[in-house]
Amino acid sequence: MQIANSMIAEGDEVEIRSLLSFAPEGDNFSERVYKSEIQEIYDNGTLKLRLPVEYGDIITLSLDRIYEICIITDQETYRSKGRIVNRFKNEGGASCIFRMTEALSRETRKRYITCDARIPTRYAEMNSQRTGHGMITSMSIERMVMTIEEFLDEGTLIEMEASFDNGREITFTGRVCETIRLRTGEYESEIDIDAGDFRQQKELARWLLRHYESEILK
Repeated sequence: MQIANSMIAEGDEVEIRSLLSFAPEGDNFSERVYKSEIQEIYDNGTLKLRLPVEYGDIITLSLDRIYEICIITDQETYRSKGRIVNRFKNEGGASCIFRMTEALSRETRKRYITCDARIPTRYAEMNSQRTGHGMITSMSIERMVMTIEEFLDEGTLIEMEASFDNGREITFTGRVCETIRLRTGEYESEIDIDAGDFRQQKELARWLLRHYESEILK
């Protein structure tokens, strides 16, 4: 698989998402995005990527998963799927070798706005009396990432009430896709969200647009 150097270049930004299932033909990718960049381009559909770093820690992406990469250049955005076949450290830091299983395709779909956030949230499991508090740290119109103190099982249905910085509270229902344990001892859950009605969906869309525009103007 050849990669045209006219399409991508060393230093281009890369977003990496893992496939939620282990089936290579699947198309349900995690909303959790890891930031990376291209360090070197090889001729056989293989890239050397910088391993992502979060909170000062290197994210050692698994060798046994399928990943989607989104390569963002000055002119275009490209996508591909593949596997990480090696990880290593050298003088330049921690890197990985990503081998594509699909040719690069130019991005034609609309990309949902995803914003970093800090939104205090109360939640309750819909099939039990269990309640808790969390902090939304990333949100799009379809999914969010929330830091919590207790583990939530995959598939758990929850109702959430989020307190936005404009003073409005919006109620969502959602289903937990994945929960991981952080080094801090807290947990991080990725949740498919559904605003309760059309009015609340519009309120969420307005907040996302305002937040996104303010980030651009910084």
